[in-house]
This record gives sequence, structure tokens and C-alpha cells, in this order.
Amino acid sequence: MPEYHKCLAHYLLFLFFFQYLCQICASLRLLGLLADLTNEEAKQTRTGLDGLVQRLGPTCNFQRGCNSGQPDFYPAMFRSTARNPNPPSIQNLELNTLAGPSSSILLSYLTHTSIQIYKLSLWETSVMKVPKKVQKFKVGLALEFEDYIIAFISNDLMFQRAVSPSSKQPGLACEIIQSTQDVWCGIGVYTICEVFFDAGVSPLEAEYAFLYFYDNLAKETQDQIDKLASCESNWYRSGEGGKSELYDAKYVHLAFDKKALNLGHLIFGPDRWKALGGSNSNTVLDLLSNMFSK
Repeated sequence: MPEYHKCLAHYLLFLFFFQYLCQICASLRLLGLLADLTNEEAKQTRTGLDGLVQRLGPTCNFQRGCNSGQPDFYPAMFRSTARNPNPPSIQNLELNTLAGPSSSILLSYLTHTSIQIYKLSLWETSVMKVPKKVQKFKVGLALEFEDYIIAFISNDLMFQRAVSPSSKQPGLACEIIQSTQDVWCGIGVYTICEVFFDAGVSPLEAEYAFLYFYDNLAKETQDQIDKLASCESNWYRSGEGGKSELYDAKYVHLAFDKKALNLGHLIFGPDRWKALGGSNSNTVLDLLSNMFSK
């Protein structure tokens, strides 16, 4: 889909830029966060009324995202609150790595942004001094570094940011399975490869995708569905298996014998019923036979 290619292109753009910064030994320490405010936020804080990009501080209490669950725009662990009056500075953060395999990209309509990279001098002259109405785009969130700005550009500020509570990177599904022996007992290094191969799942599948994307995992192919239907259709016709039939005549003839007149000779046939010990006399017609004889 177009959204997938767009997300992948943004990831590759950021990846190439990050590799370039590492090569030139540029400073990757975060200096601050910047963003365009909504009209309501500008009226509330009396800043940003000129439509210019504003610097965010630890007292920022804005929210972004869907109405049903809007997280705080400024990372909670660095925001000043009554419970946390002296939070650590956001400048303690540093860009150390970049993670974004295609299997972990989450797509959501109207909530994505595009990545733009600016030199600091260009940012200060072409973005910071130009109102958003003139630019015809809005800065959803910008990360300020010593020489560069990484900006997430939005068309209408309809987006939602996510902040990880820890620096732990998403693991692989195969590692999760191997480490959870109480669920997947006995699966080791070699077995996990066979399991993923038989399931048609890449061994590089991300942990998040494996656990939450149910529509593309543990799903039979059309060939498997056809084979399963054939097996179920042929099972009851097969004489193999060695299991006894609960309704076999030798198990039910005692119940028929409790009545003087019964239908055992009609159900199993006179010869079979006699061989099974049926006691019905041929000279006495049962009600069903008597009706047909008339």
C-alpha cells in the first residue's frame, strides 16, 4: 500500500542521515523539542499567536492523538508536575541508534507524519521565522541537535507520538519463544527454525508483530484448508482406527429384548438379528410390519 512505502522511505531516509552523522562525528545530544501549536493551545498559553514554531518546555501540558486516548505531548518522565517538580532535563537524551524494521511499522490513517531534515541555519531562517499559514505545513514535532533539526511535518497536526518507557529495543519472536519454556516447552535453537519454517513465518519476525498482528500469523494456506476439508470428509468413511461403534447391534440388542415386540429384525435384518440373539418371533408381526402388511 502507498502508506507502507511512505513509512519505509522515511525510515531509510532517517537511516542514511543517521549513518552520515555518525561518520562525521556530529553531536547527537538532544537540545530541545519544538512544535507548532493549535489555535486553542496558542490562546491558552498566549504564545504562538503569531503562528511561529514554539519551543516546548517541561511545563508543557499539551496532548496529541485520538480523542479516546491522548498521551501527553511532552514526555512524561521529563515533564514538571506536582508529583515530579524537579524532573531530569531532556538534554540528557542522546540519539544512539535507530530501529524500524518493516515488520514493526504501525500504520494508522491520518496519524502519520513525514520526516524532514534541516541544517540549523536553514531552519532558523526558513522555518522559525515563517508563520505556518504561509508555509502551508505544520511542524508536528522537531528534535533540535547542535547542527541539525529533525522535524516531523504534519498537514493538520493529526498525529500521535509514542515514547518508550525504557531503552529496550523490540526483540525477535524466536527469542521470545525460546525464552518462554513454560509456554513453548522444549523449543531450542534448531527446533525454532523448523517451527518458523513450517509456519511460513520469517525467523526475523519482530516480537510485537508476532504477538499482536493476528491476521498474518498462524493462518492456514488455501492448500492446507482444502486438505483439512478432505480429511474431515473421509474420516467417517474410513474403517481404520480400531475404535468400537457405540451403536453396534451387539451393544443395543439387550435393550430391544426388554420388550416383547421390537424392531430389531427390521433394523439389522432377520438373520443378523437372530445371530445377535434377538428373541422376536417371526410369527408375531410388530406394529410397523403389521401396518405395511395391510
